[in-house]
Amino acid sequence: MLRFGMSANAAHGAAWSEKKVTDVQLHYLPWDDYIRGSWCTRITVRFGAAVAELLLGGDGRDGRLSPAADNVAVLLDPPQLPEWEPTAH
Repeated sequence: MLRFGMSANAAHGAAWSEKKVTDVQLHYLPWDDYIRGSWCTRITVRFGAAVAELLLGGDGRDGRLSPAADNVAVLLDPPQLPEWEPTAH
């Protein structure tokens, strides 16, 4: 079981709080030409038909979701990924 807290929408979060994880996908990109390795910008967690996307992102200065190197944003059943997410294309 995956358990986590929700602050923005407690009713929606409560429906997710005890769902069984059915799949996890790590989305990697090459680091760069000089360093051998990869970096993971997104993790997809499936709970049957429901999906949670974990992105390297956070609250930007304008109040919208923005890329971040030190923050993880959790999107529940997102209709689409942010345009700035490199593994979304």
